[in-house]
Parts: sequence; structure tokens; C-alpha cells
Amino acid sequence: MSALKTCLVEAHGILTTRSFDADKSLLWQFYTQPQLIKQWMTGSVDSSLVGCQVDLRVGGTAHYLWNSLGRQTNLQINFTDIVAPDLLVYTERYDIFSDVDALVTVRFTQDGRHTLVSTFTRYESLFIRNLIFESGMHCWIEASYNNIDRLLASGN
Repeated sequence: MSALKTCLVEAHGILTTRSFDADKSLLWQFYTQPQLIKQWMTGSVDSSLVGCQVDLRVGGTAHYLWNSLGRQTNLQINFTDIVAPDLLVYTERYDIFSDVDALVTVRFTQDGRHTLVSTFTRYESLFIRNLIFESGMHCWIEASYNNIDRLLASGN
């Protein structure tokens, strides 16, 4: 386990990296199986993932629904490339930015007992990239990744 690293890259990108004490095939499951996604991808303590559907295939989709303090947020994903358990590539669109797609590449790289999860997100505009980066997104990502650590420690 390591601290989350987040940085601005390229013209419109954000890169996050985090190492876990787990095999990449297990982390792949955390990213692709709805029953596991619901347990970790919660973000802040006042938020919960109440809906999660995943059709894991190129051309397939995923839908996530969060509830936070009575307000709902939807995310739609369209998978464009899948190489299990190494790579997920997809476009994502949040309902709060209904006309903005982001291209996301998630890589799982194993080194001994540790796996580095690298997520590169490319936004259509510099304005949206900066808005997302300055929104505190790293806080909810870190909280969610800490949930994975707790699940790994408990054997779930």
C-alpha cells in the first residue's frame, strides 16, 4: 500500500497512481465485479454507491449511481478496450457534466506482491480537467482506495 499520487499530465490529463498489497487479478475483480465495486467505490463517508451494473466487454457499458446527502449522481461508462487483468479503457460521462466525455485508461501492473493501479483520464477541455482536479477528487479516490485496503485486510 502507498499514498495516492495525483498529477496533471499532458494538455488535458490527470494521472492517479496507487500501489496495493494484492495480486492484480484480485484488483481486477474489485474494478469489474459489481458486488465488489459497491463495497469500495463510495468516496466520502456521506456517500454510498446504491446502483452498479457492469457489462464487461468491448462495446459493453457500466452504470453507477451514488447517493450523497439525498443527492444522486450518475456515471455511464462505455468500454472500448479490455485486456484482463491488465487494462481497462473506457469513456465516462457523469450526469453533472452531461455533455463532457472523458477517456479513461486503467493499468494494473504487478511487481512481486504489489500491484500499481495507474489511471489516466483525458478530458475534452482544459477547463473541465482543471475543474475536476481542483474539486477535491483526490479525496474521494483516496477514501475509496482505503476501502479496498480494508477489504483486502479483512479477506473479503
